[in-house]
Amino acid sequence: MSADSTGRSGVASGTKPVLSVKDLCVDYYTDAGRLRACDNVSFNLYPGQRLGLVGESGSGKSTIALALMRMIKPPGRISGGRVMVGDDDLTAMSDNEMRSARMRLIGMVPQAAMSALNPVIRIRAQIQDVLQVHEPNLTYSQVQARIIEVLEAVELRPEVANLYPHELSGGMKQRVCIAIAVALRPKVIIADEPTSALDVIVQRQVMETIGRLQREMNIAVVLIGHDMGLMAQFVDHLAVMYAGKLAEIGPTPTLFAKPNHPYTHMLISSLPTLGQKGVFRGIPGITPSLLALPTGCYFRTRCPYVMDVCSSEAPTQVAFDGGHVASCHLSSVPGGLTGRVEAERDAEARLNPANAEKGTGEAGPNKTGGFS
Repeated sequence: MSADSTGRSGVASGTKPVLSVKDLCVDYYTDAGRLRACDNVSFNLYPGQRLGLVGESGSGKSTIALALMRMIKPPGRISGGRVMVGDDDLTAMSDNEMRSARMRLIGMVPQAAMSALNPVIRIRAQIQDVLQVHEPNLTYSQVQARIIEVLEAVELRPEVANLYPHELSGGMKQRVCIAIAVALRPKVIIADEPTSALDVIVQRQVMETIGRLQREMNIAVVLIGHDMGLMAQFVDHLAVMYAGKLAEIGPTPTLFAKPNHPYTHMLISSLPTLGQKGVFRGIPGITPSLLALPTGCYFRTRCPYVMDVCSSEAPTQVAFDGGHVASCHLSSVPGGLTGRVEAERDAEARLNPANAEKGTGEAGPNKTGGFS
């Protein structure tokens, strides 16, 4: 699927994307055969914007992150496509050129901070390593000043530089990873589930730190995660992945208000709401094996709105207003997904009029109290 992740809303005419991904493919070669973890994924991201990548485990989100950083290891490899950061083609670079570009053009906040940080090296040395490799002309005093600067930028005291990772809390370790990622002021930051192992209070603090740095440095952010509520509060645009493909992409308010892919609709409907206490809506079934994908639409085995055409033909992308793109056969049916959902609600209301009076309580992109 190819899409402009912004719809160019709020972007001056003629502005070039800071990150352009075109037909990106990543394959893993196993004893059981080849599997495609990232299948022709395309999107654009502009300076200062935030894109969320969501989907169930195994949908290809972290594979995209590693591919953007050129960190796919055997038996995997980038088998097609192009990744541009500004005018630099990351996929065409040699290993040495990419080593220079990594952290300078594109940085990453890893999912597991404790695993990312070297447990036997002090924080100062780990930040210093990044600075000295990419900016070898800096003097010792300049390096030390930059270390203090980036730690204070993520609201850590200068004394933290003298500590080992095991002496820090989970939130502090994640802040150190953020400091390392922004130390060279890259154009793009990839945050791969940066709050997955943190309590809700620390999650909010970490996301506020990322948001503040993103605004101050005008960095584009790709946020990867499972939490649709977090995405609604933090990102401008949302990309929904399923079985290695982009199912839908567009402005976050648009996707929450009127999703055009059943998977997106079901992910949003699975969020708990105050209007329906005690009611949990899951998505039936499991994601298919990438070694044995169904014919036609990959989601058809779990889709409540499946049609005959879904088993024989893969859906093509359909563009809607405002940079909203979805890949579903329902887009060619009168009324589309919205018509099917409304008919379903009407039928449920006739069967359960008492529940209908309470309202659907459907989740939406509530920005109140969200991350700035």
